[in-house]
Amino acid sequence: MTSAVLQALRAATQHLHETLDARLDLPERLADMGERRAIVRRFQGFQTGLERALGDHLDNRFGLDLARRRRADRFASDLAALGASSAPSAPVCPIPAAGSVGEALGLLYVGEGSTLGGKVIGRRLIARGVSLTGLGFLDPYGDDTGSMWRGFLSVLERDGRNPDQVVAGGIAGFTHAVGWLCAEEALT
Repeated sequence: MTSAVLQALRAATQHLHETLDARLDLPERLADMGERRAIVRRFQGFQTGLERALGDHLDNRFGLDLARRRRADRFASDLAALGASSAPSAPVCPIPAAGSVGEALGLLYVGEGSTLGGKVIGRRLIARGVSLTGLGFLDPYGDDTGSMWRGFLSVLERDGRNPDQVVAGGIAGFTHAVGWLCAEEALT
């Protein structure tokens, strides 16, 4: 059964999610080794900004296993696999800090949902015979992706008591994802 807060969140962010998927066209762009490093850097900057925006609103009392869900530092190994120098990490997406637990859960919905999409993209690339070198960020939880998602949904249902705040966080997360990940300027 889908909770009311999840239904509201999906409905409010569907257009932004579809816009992001269409503009990014990740299966095609990640197949191009020339674009791959810049895309990984851009995702690193987005994930770092997202994690910072969560602030102190979410902690382990929610049962989220936040240490495992924080993935920004993992991009270094992807970039190293792509031959990137040990230069400073990518610029950080300036997502405003969440003002409440609800907003933080809405933001986290964007990041956690990307793990589901990442698995799909990875399978599409493999089916095309494309190497997944440097794309570990697409599948950060491996075989645990489903259980991590269900765990997040459980917390969302239990602690997302203010649907308006959760929706506001989800809209902010997707809006920044579109603006940051689809920007035209290149990251080196």
